Amino acid sequence: MVEEQIDNMINEYDQNLQMNGLNLQLYLQYLGQTVADFREQCRPTAERRVKTELLLDAIATAEGIEVSQEDIDAEYEKVADQYQANLETVKGAVPVDAIVSDIKSRRAADIIFTTGVPTEPVEEEPEEEAPAAEEEAPAEEAETPAE
Repeated sequence: MVEEQIDNMINEYDQNLQMNGLNLQLYLQYLGQTVADFREQCRPTAERRVKTELLLDAIATAEGIEVSQEDIDAEYEKVADQYQANLETVKGAVPVDAIVSDIKSRRAADIIFTTGVPTEPVEEEPEEEAPAAEEEAPAEEAETPAE
């Protein structure tokens, strides 16, 4: 699932670049990166997205969230309006299961927001904080002699 999410993220990124006259290969070449490097940069975000998707799907299932044909039609119209596209074009481009999944996820998230109990933020993993602390240390040392 994570690899599939990484593929989706890279495809989206490439499409955004193409809308600006670039492509992923050229962009990565400019940065001096490989596709493998870029995939690894995407991995933490992809993992969070997959975990979120699994959580929302479990909530939707546990809560018995259903999506009617009217809900699907309304969502297609909303997407068509948002992108100023023909409704039939949107229906051909966006699979019904993606629409249903999106609606269920939003409804599950609404349940979390309306019934959840606020808690203190959880601190990030020390591995992610360690490089930032190391980067700050030399700057502090450089400032100390100047004082």
